[in-house]
Amino acid sequence: MEQVLTVVLVVFACVAFASVLEGLFHQFILHTPQKRLLGGVLERSYVAHAVEHHPAYRGEEYHRPAPEEEAPISLGPFMWPATMIVTSPITIGVWLWLGPAAGLAVPITFTLYYVMYEFLHWHMHFPRPDGKPRWYHAFPPTLQLFRWFDKRHFIHHESDDRNFNVVIPIYDIVTGRYTTREDVHPWAVRVRKAKAMRKSAEIRAARAAAMVEEREPETVGKN
Repeated sequence: MEQVLTVVLVVFACVAFASVLEGLFHQFILHTPQKRLLGGVLERSYVAHAVEHHPAYRGEEYHRPAPEEEAPISLGPFMWPATMIVTSPITIGVWLWLGPAAGLAVPITFTLYYVMYEFLHWHMHFPRPDGKPRWYHAFPPTLQLFRWFDKRHFIHHESDDRNFNVVIPIYDIVTGRYTTREDVHPWAVRVRKAKAMRKSAEIRAARAAAMVEEREPETVGKN
């Protein structure tokens, strides 16, 4: 029983960590140009997501037929191996500390989280070609759950400074970017907007002061 509880706690911890990892990657790699990081190899990820994917799937185009010739919306074949490599120290550490069962729970949980991301992201944007509901639409609990996922991601496509989590929004809640209403600005967005407004006011005041200083010598010369 104690071992089962340990595995359960490890799974919950891995889900929380995966949410943070997803949020950080989504915000600072997929939505932030990274020309210097790793020699610029991640710049293509930013272009594919923020520059190409978001404008193409916004508003009425958020739901559309599944792509055939255009680039897919998957994170790509290298993301899962990269995730396993990045999280391998955690797997090894947990294995040595808590045993094989807990150690195996780490890569399995991260893999299932990744599969959930790909499953949700695809189904959010691409309804069935025949227009029929998907299998989970027949069950009210899973239908409502999917609508919750879908609503958060729709808002992200409308305003890409919020809802960076596609799966579990722990990162969004902790960083103040979680919302399920389009007309509600999370606290982190309000703080950033307030800072931007203050900065703009400072710039305008500095420019006005500079213009006054430029005019004063002209006025003195004429007198």
